[in-house]
Amino acid sequence: MKHLTPGVQHVLLATDFTEPAGRAFDAAVRAARLYGARLSILHANEEEAFFANHGSRDVSHFLEHIANKRIELLADLEANARALGIDATAVTRQGQASEAIIAYADEVDAGLIVLGAVGARGVRRLLTGSTAKQVTRRAHRPVLIVPSQAVVRPAAEGGSYERLLYPTDLSAASHDGLRVAADLVQRSDATLTLLHVLKLPTFIPSLPGEPPIALPGGTVEGLEAKFRGELDEVARQLPEAQVSKLVEVHGDPAEGIAEVAGREQIDLIVIPRHSHRSVAGYFFGRTAENLSRIAPCPVLAFSPNEG
Repeated sequence: MKHLTPGVQHVLLATDFTEPAGRAFDAAVRAARLYGARLSILHANEEEAFFANHGSRDVSHFLEHIANKRIELLADLEANARALGIDATAVTRQGQASEAIIAYADEVDAGLIVLGAVGARGVRRLLTGSTAKQVTRRAHRPVLIVPSQAVVRPAAEGGSYERLLYPTDLSAASHDGLRVAADLVQRSDATLTLLHVLKLPTFIPSLPGEPPIALPGGTVEGLEAKFRGELDEVARQLPEAQVSKLVEVHGDPAEGIAEVAGREQIDLIVIPRHSHRSVAGYFFGRTAENLSRIAPCPVLAFSPNEG
């Protein structure tokens, strides 16, 4: 995945006109405001490929009807974005959604792709599969995912993002990605919470036939203190007045991050996709993917290094 540069000039919103896509529109407008970027609103037309071998008149009329409706919906989204002060253009492409999104992002060199994690139902669901997952895995660009249950303030209320969460595993790669969080804080005058999820089991497996061993409370407290100290060192790179630090003990990193985001009323999680730490015992690539399904707010996933 491509790194997220401070100079994003083009934001690409992929839409299927569903309710999650509506929240993705608000998230994309806020991102475009954040960077002063132009916005492309893309819809991939998958139906023609699906019905290619069904050349009946009824099918032709059906495709014509939805094509006209799609043009109207795209025009409305473009007009709404422009009314909010965004330089927006609506476009359509043919083919599978994930492939069309990635191809168009390459065509316009989009600095950020925005889309909802759960979109259509019924036939559209069969056609698209998990578009967000495919785009996140295959696009060599930063992706802002809006999970189905995410809360996004309406773009019409103004502003961009005010409360950011940066989960860190305290690895070198995660430190590299901190510049992205720092840039976002500077651009939006937002507050930033640095979070380390300490993945610890409630019980440690013992020898076969023996009962599991409970982790001593003092061990947990000692590890929490250790990682708080490391977060203090990380925070020295950022304006102190805008940064808070948390260590959360949880058996699942993604769930721990999501719980903190809800509790702290975070409106954007910023997470690097490629880093790991053996003590923490998890890979951020998988954590970011899981988080994009359960987070209570949008999730911006990016590579902490160039390339």
